[in-house]
Amino acid sequence: LTSVTIPNSVTSIGSSAFYNCSGLTSVTIPNSVTSIGSSAFQNCSGLTSVTIPNSVTSIGQNAFSYCIRLTSVTIGNSVTSIDDWTFSYCSGLTSVTIPNSVTSIGDGAFYYCSGLTSVICKGATPPTLGNNNSIPTTATITVPCGTTSAYRASWGSRYTYHESIIYEFNVTTFDSAQGTATVLQQPSCSNAAAIIRATPATSYRFVSWNDGDTTNPRRLMVTSDITLSPIFAHLEMDTVYLHDTAYVNVLVHDTTVVTDTVTLTQYVPVHDTSYINIHDTTFITQRDTVINTVTIHDTLTNYIHDTLWLRDTIVIHDTVYITRDGIGNVGALNAKVYSSRGQIVIEDADGNTVTLYDINGRILATKRDDHTSLHFDVPASGTYMIKIGNYAARKVVVIR
Repeated sequence: LTSVTIPNSVTSIGSSAFYNCSGLTSVTIPNSVTSIGSSAFQNCSGLTSVTIPNSVTSIGQNAFSYCIRLTSVTIGNSVTSIDDWTFSYCSGLTSVTIPNSVTSIGDGAFYYCSGLTSVICKGATPPTLGNNNSIPTTATITVPCGTTSAYRASWGSRYTYHESIIYEFNVTTFDSAQGTATVLQQPSCSNAAAIIRATPATSYRFVSWNDGDTTNPRRLMVTSDITLSPIFAHLEMDTVYLHDTAYVNVLVHDTTVVTDTVTLTQYVPVHDTSYINIHDTTFITQRDTVINTVTIHDTLTNYIHDTLWLRDTIVIHDTVYITRDGIGNVGALNAKVYSSRGQIVIEDADGNTVTLYDINGRILATKRDDHTSLHFDVPASGTYMIKIGNYAARKVVVIR
C-alpha cells in the first residue's frame, strides 16, 4: 500500500488503522474526519507529509510516531489537544505550526524529533506542556507579539523564543488585467497594522475588497489568518450623481457630478475624471464633448436633441426623468424614475411589471403598472435595482 485517499463518508480513523504500513507515502484525509485514533499511522516510515484537516478535533496517542521520513505536518485549526507521543521519533520533522485552538501538548508529543528546529505557536495563551521533553529544546519557539513572558512563565527558560506576526496575511488579485493590489506596510511586532492599496487598470474602477470593505488605501490590524483581494468593475458601467432636479438625456462614459438644476436634452459624452466648473448660466447650441468630470454650480441648458444612455449607477438626490431610450434597454417608454421621501417612484412604465431588487439580487417588491405612478418603499439609503418588464435590470443608488 503506497497511497490512500479516504472518502468523505469516513468520520473517524480508528486505532492502528494503518499501523506499520511502511510503504505508505501519501494519505488524503477529508474534511469529514473528526478524530484520528491512537497509533493510526504509527511506523508508517515512508510517509513524508500529512495535512490534518480543520474538521479534526482530536489526535490519539502515538498517532504518527516513528514516521521517520515525515518532514512536514499541517495541524488543522480545530484540534484542541496533541496527545502523548503523537509525533515522537519523527526524526525528519523540521518545523510544525500549532494552531491557537490547541490547549494542551501531551507527554513526549515531539520526543526525539531531532530535526525539529522551528515550532510556531499561534495561541496568545500557551498550551499546557507535558513532561518527557514534549518539544525538543533545540527548537526556536515563535510566539505572537507580546506573549514571550507568558510562554516563558509556562514553558520555562530552556527555549529560545521569538516574537512575530505569525498569522498568514496574503493579498492577491483575482484578475491582474483589471488591477493590482499592493502591500504598502507589512504587519510586524513594532507596527501590527498592515496597509494595502488597490490600483485599478485602465478602464476599471475599484469597488471593494473581497470582505466588503470599501476603504482604499486600507489600514487593518492582522489578528487572524486572512487573504484579501480587490474587486474591480469596468468603467463602461458609469456613475451619474444628480443632486437636484434633472431632465437627463446624455451619453456618459465616466463620472458626472451635478449640483444644481440641469436641462440636458441630448448628447454630452464624458470620458474621464477631473473638474470643469461652471458657475453661471451656459447655453450650448451644438454637440459638446467634455473630456472630464463636469461639476455644475448653477444652471446649464443644452439645446441639443438625441439619445440617453445611463449604463450603471444613478445616485439620486431628487428627481430624474428618464426619456427616449430610458435606462439601458427600456426602450421608448419615456419611463420616469426618481426618489422621493424614502421611496423609489416609477411613472409611465407602459403596463409592464416593475420589480425592485436589493443589491444582492433578492426581490423586495413586484408591482404591475396600472398607468399610475408606482411607489416602492425602501428601508434605507443604499443601492437597489429596478427592472421594467423583461429588460435588463439597472442599479439605482438612493441617497436621502
